[in-house]
Amino acid sequence: MLARVRSLLVLTTLLTSMATAQDTANDVKLLQSFFSDASIAGSAYFEGGFQFDDFNGFSILGLAGRGGIPINEQIEINAQLAFARVESDFRDASGLTDPIVAARVRVVDDKAKVAVGGFITLPAGDEDIFQGDFNLGGFGAIRYPAGPKTVLTGTAGLSFLESGNDRDVSLAIAGGIIQSINNRFSFVGELELETENSVGLLSAGFDYRLSSGPRFRGALGIGVDDGSPDLGLLLSILLSP
Repeated sequence: MLARVRSLLVLTTLLTSMATAQDTANDVKLLQSFFSDASIAGSAYFEGGFQFDDFNGFSILGLAGRGGIPINEQIEINAQLAFARVESDFRDASGLTDPIVAARVRVVDDKAKVAVGGFITLPAGDEDIFQGDFNLGGFGAIRYPAGPKTVLTGTAGLSFLESGNDRDVSLAIAGGIIQSINNRFSFVGELELETENSVGLLSAGFDYRLSSGPRFRGALGIGVDDGSPDLGLLLSILLSP
């Protein structure tokens, strides 16, 4: 009898730890697929940071603020405002990028979390850095707990990108893994591919929750296709009440 009680206690502890790990993963935001994720935040959050991308012949340094506000347990609204500086061998330019507004709705809330959503870019950016386009798109995303500390993510979507008087259609697919090392530190690996402009970026990142509450996040990316930076670096702080 005592052995059965001990076994039940051990099983209860394991199940509790698994549920806790899976719930905690919802607080770890993806770095590349920030706007096309299946997670719905429990409260408003804001992330500020910088990103450096080094291409063949030019580089881009960006300062951005982005975040999200949950409307309820199933719906979240997101937005981003950023400033970028482009430096090349021929000219330098800087200005605002096109603001991004996005939304997602969770449609499956089981072991696997599935959401659908969309985004638009407002044509308010500086044309000197090749901004000022009205783009839009939609996506579907999934998060699946593959283990007590492992969450797999996936995204597929279509974007309709302004190109003169026409629109180019771009297919984007992405996959990732969130590996919780402990209750504060998570490894975030992502691969994102996009047909238009031959975009492909493989990144290894982290999410570290400080004892005071904010999260220190970062990622190092390597381009795997011609339209991506040879090397990319992202560092940010995420704040949430």
